[in-house]
Amino acid sequence: MSFLWTTSDLMAAMHGRPMGNLPEGITGISIDSRSLGKGEAFFAIKGDRVDGHDYAGIAIANGAALLVVSEAKLPALGRLNAPMIVVDDVLDAMVRLGCAAR
Repeated sequence: MSFLWTTSDLMAAMHGRPMGNLPEGITGISIDSRSLGKGEAFFAIKGDRVDGHDYAGIAIANGAALLVVSEAKLPALGRLNAPMIVVDDVLDAMVRLGCAAR
């Protein structure tokens, strides 16, 4: 299988910490649980009207390989049993990932 990012490289680029049994890598990145592809990482971005953390369960049901979530939102995700990379701020982590990709 061809990965867009290995999980170890993904965590290093975003300064994240692992939670759960993480896959070897991801095939893509998504911020929309509705259009998420199997094997992709779901970035739970908090926007002005919608918080992606509210859709983490749907993302896993739709095939997300792992979730990228905010440390501050972990208590709300307590019952969710899914592989996660925990970061201070999801949007900042996505920016760091973009910089690492360049």
